[in-house]
Amino acid sequence: MKKKSRLITKKFDKKQNVNTVQKNIEFRKSKKQKRINYFIRTTFIITVTVVSGMFISAYMKNDNKTKTINLTNKKLTTKFENKKIISKKEILENNKHALNKIEKGIVVIKNGNKKRLGVVYRDDGHIITCSDNINLKENIEIQFFNKVIRHGEFIGKDSLSKIGVIKVDVGKIDFPDIIDNTSKGDRVIVIEEKSKLEDVEIFQGSVEGIHKKIFGNSNTSIKGKSLINVIITNILRREETDNIFMYNEGGNLIGINFAPKVKLSPEITYSALKITEVQEIVENILNNNNTVIKNIGIMGKGTVPTSNDGVKGLYIQKVCKGSIGEIAKIRPTDIILAVNDKEIKDLAQLVEIVSNHKKDDRLILKIWRNGEIIYNDISAYSLK
Repeated sequence: MKKKSRLITKKFDKKQNVNTVQKNIEFRKSKKQKRINYFIRTTFIITVTVVSGMFISAYMKNDNKTKTINLTNKKLTTKFENKKIISKKEILENNKHALNKIEKGIVVIKNGNKKRLGVVYRDDGHIITCSDNINLKENIEIQFFNKVIRHGEFIGKDSLSKIGVIKVDVGKIDFPDIIDNTSKGDRVIVIEEKSKLEDVEIFQGSVEGIHKKIFGNSNTSIKGKSLINVIITNILRREETDNIFMYNEGGNLIGINFAPKVKLSPEITYSALKITEVQEIVENILNNNNTVIKNIGIMGKGTVPTSNDGVKGLYIQKVCKGSIGEIAKIRPTDIILAVNDKEIKDLAQLVEIVSNHKKDDRLILKIWRNGEIIYNDISAYSLK
């Protein structure tokens, strides 16, 4: 009996030990699970908190930016006849010195019933303006800040940027300096001429950045240049209007934009050509005034005759819109055989001859067109 009792007791003890081990395992599992659940809950709470914080921060940032844009987007309108471009300015009240400086450099360009804004570019009487929607070639009157009116002489224009240059003989003119130290975060003042050519609007904001944009094609006045610097602001742009003048908070001209936004920059905010780009274009216009043309505006390649009577010369593949080539009615598939009786083999040779062409010299192209020989004096044409 005692042996049996010890056997039962051993079995019972063994079973009890097994149960105890199982309970310990379950307890450890339970404890581990609790730790996992606690970790998951804690991670979830932290994630929700961080994400919520990000949303709140983004909202506040966006709200602040919206407020900034809304505040700076207050428009001030004035009539050309009053010529007082800035008056009773609420958001610009603290910067009267800059605004008075800007006013002195802005002029009204008149041709009949058409009017445009322009700015004094140099103190010798050179003025730049948008060359669209107004005839700058004759009967131009320039009204200055002091109400003085003078006749202007059209010098030239750039068909891509729409920059037109006018010369006025008025002696030395006081005008805002041109500054080239614009950087991100700088405060800016934008003056925009409305499409009705009756009013102007004034905006204030800041520079979001200086971006490089693709600019034009082989017809651009800046030789071989495809990228230009554009000032991007944070001021919302509602319409695709042109004729924008951009100044820093000191009243100095830092950029202009005379082209619709789809041409210069697809941004939804106001943007402008950096003043260094403007200077380069204007200088090209002034230099081109001493020669007939610098660029015909054509693309092509040298032809290789396939027979003894084949045509050899420069085969025209493309004529750029608004170029001398288009005005002179040069056509794709034309073959330029010679210039002033000098045979042409390729585009580089033509460019060299044209770039050295002087104002009083003739520039006669000998062209093969559909079996006929045509002579075209392109020195008789001008982008003016």
